[in-house]
Amino acid sequence: MEIENSLDAGFLEIYKYVPQPFLAGVNLEQVDMDTYIKYLAMARYLEKVEGQAIAEAIKNIFDL
Repeated sequence: MEIENSLDAGFLEIYKYVPQPFLAGVNLEQVDMDTYIKYLAMARYLEKVEGQAIAEAIKNIFDL
């Protein structure tokens, strides 16, 4: 059950951060583990990039 919950959490990350065009035609619940991990890594990278962009924007606001 814990593994299933972890996969579900990963699906949420993927759907939140990976742009829809990258997921077009992909059924994440049917892909093999290597493909799932590829999309999860992409999601986590994009989450990090988004965080850095937000931090930079906040920094720029206070540097005025």
